[in-house]
Amino acid sequence: MSPLCVPLVSFGETLGALIVSHPSAQFFNMEDRSIAQAAADVCATAIRNVQLAEELRRITNIDALSGLYNQRYFHVLVAQETARSRRYRKHFSLLMLELEAVRHPGGAQDFEGNDELLKQVAQALKRQMRSVDAICRYGADRFVIILPETAQQRLGIVTEKLRSALAEISVPAGALRLAPAFATATYPEDGSNELELVRALLARIAEAGGNSSSASA
Repeated sequence: MSPLCVPLVSFGETLGALIVSHPSAQFFNMEDRSIAQAAADVCATAIRNVQLAEELRRITNIDALSGLYNQRYFHVLVAQETARSRRYRKHFSLLMLELEAVRHPGGAQDFEGNDELLKQVAQALKRQMRSVDAICRYGADRFVIILPETAQQRLGIVTEKLRSALAEISVPAGALRLAPAFATATYPEDGSNELELVRALLARIAEAGGNSSSASA
């Protein structure tokens, strides 16, 4: 048997190897090796392009601080889920939470920009949600979750589960506890497209946040 192995190299990095064999002994000549190397170079370039495209997608769609999807990609996901749910006649829901806190008198005021707090919230959401759910950071202190095949009747259970998880998070000095505001919207009851659903969700989170602030004052 004659083996022929050529490396897959791109920009000085070995990505793998191209291996070809023939049952006859000493079958391959120098021309065969040159052809195999040319094929390997093409494969290495293709692999590198896929890697770069994936990295670009990750950078474009992921929030650097939280590691969650960002606001831009949230709108893409909602549009996709709307189309899927319309096609298969399914429900899906959006759940948004806005971070607030009940502070000690005279406590620190700039806790919302605390990077560590946001990271803890992101991890808490990941632990609580299903693998099919998409979690996004929507602005400085808002997070939103896309819940496929989830009707309105189940949103109360999901909200309470998240509220309990967030209550266990340690907040920065000066804050007594997290008191997140929640809002939801469901397809198709609250909108038949991405724009209508997001408008309904934002209106409700604004109302919920205002009520929460009044109650905490």
